[in-house]
Amino acid sequence: MSKLESRPTMAGTRSKYWIFLLILFTACTGPVGRERFSSEIWVGSNRTLVVMLPTMGGDGSFYESRGFIQELRDRGFSSHCKVLNVDPSLYLNRRIVDLLKSEVIDPAKADGYEKIWLLGISLGGHGALLYLSEYPEDIYATVVLAPFVADPLTTRLIQKEGGLKEMKKCPDLAWGYACNMLTLIKKYLGTPGNERRLALGFGTDDAFARQNRMLAELIAPDQIFIVQGGRHDWNTWKKLFDQVLDYIEKNRIG
Repeated sequence: MSKLESRPTMAGTRSKYWIFLLILFTACTGPVGRERFSSEIWVGSNRTLVVMLPTMGGDGSFYESRGFIQELRDRGFSSHCKVLNVDPSLYLNRRIVDLLKSEVIDPAKADGYEKIWLLGISLGGHGALLYLSEYPEDIYATVVLAPFVADPLTTRLIQKEGGLKEMKKCPDLAWGYACNMLTLIKKYLGTPGNERRLALGFGTDDAFARQNRMLAELIAPDQIFIVQGGRHDWNTWKKLFDQVLDYIEKNRIG
């Protein structure tokens, strides 16, 4: 487990994540980091591609070391899995969306992949939702585990207005970036045929639990997976992933 994913205390974890995200999203907006991804791919037997976005540290290797890839194999998902390593600075100015489209999604479509999934955890979940909000037609289905959705102030303001279902516009003083993404996700899920295309999982003791519960207002109950006492760590995310795969198999998605 990386330093970014250790958790000595709940209060310390929340502070650590919010400080990190504040620095990330308010930093200078000039070019930072390499404008490309590195990735590994595990070969399956069909024309489904699962694109897996990493957590805050940007290291995709945890998907293999924590058993996610093996679980897909054991379940017979038989997909191609592309696990990305992502420099967190690529979230500045939404550069991650343009890179995903040009380096991963469009080439996959050109190669004949018929279904493209996005799977993201923590900051990677935010990236998956961000892409889905901008290019929904590219994605067959999306799974997000403990995603970063919005800052605490924006979450409180939206809930004060009655929650996402009642939100007509971004509340005053709220973060427009997050409100815009959530509005587009709301529109996506309200489109017939898309209601089964987004699954969400989180632990009740996760640093982002309140924000995730806000997002859950838009998602059908049987597509929400919760681990009681689960924290923002890989043990919780693996349990959630197992539940998500049960749901996929039951509904024959993928």
